[in-house]
Amino acid sequence: MGNEIITIPEDFDFARYAGNHFGIFTGKEEYGVKIKFTAKQAPFIKERMWHDTQEIAEQDDGSLVLSFRTNYLFEVKKRVLSRGQERKRSRRQNLSE
Repeated sequence: MGNEIITIPEDFDFARYAGNHFGIFTGKEEYGVKIKFTAKQAPFIKERMWHDTQEIAEQDDGSLVLSFRTNYLFEVKKRVLSRGQERKRSRRQNLSE
């Protein structure tokens, strides 16, 4: 650190570098994530933008399924676990294959 000067290349594209990141970290593999939330949590999930690629499918019982693509799962796990018992096990699919 100190007096070191860091130069960002002119052709650097943050959107391309970060891809479908979730939070501030990025990864190399891309995953499809689906999380089912109970009817009790559904209103709180709908009011928040989780990810640019998110899709919400409301279920007949009032629950919902939140789907999106990301290249970093740690932050997803933290946010999902913060919802306590009001969510079902998430399913992920490696989209890099």
